[in-house]
Amino acid sequence: MEQIRRIRRSRGLSQDRLAELSGVDQSSLSLIETGRRTPTIDTLARLADALGVEMADFFPRAQPDLFTSAAGADARVVEQAIPA
Repeated sequence: MEQIRRIRRSRGLSQDRLAELSGVDQSSLSLIETGRRTPTIDTLARLADALGVEMADFFPRAQPDLFTSAAGADARVVEQAIPA
């Protein structure tokens, strides 16, 4: 999970320090960050807590916000419907 690594680095933490703060073994953390191990929900919660983020922050948003997209689409439809 590259997001864990990105957030950890942005906080200026080493893997050893994050392991210490979260109670997750450093070797497990390394495997999780490289995608060779899938963390449990409990492990994700402990890492999120130690990093001061929500678990959702570990998962990039694949789709744009529904309300922003809908508002933009509505505006385009209105623009097309009004003759110049």
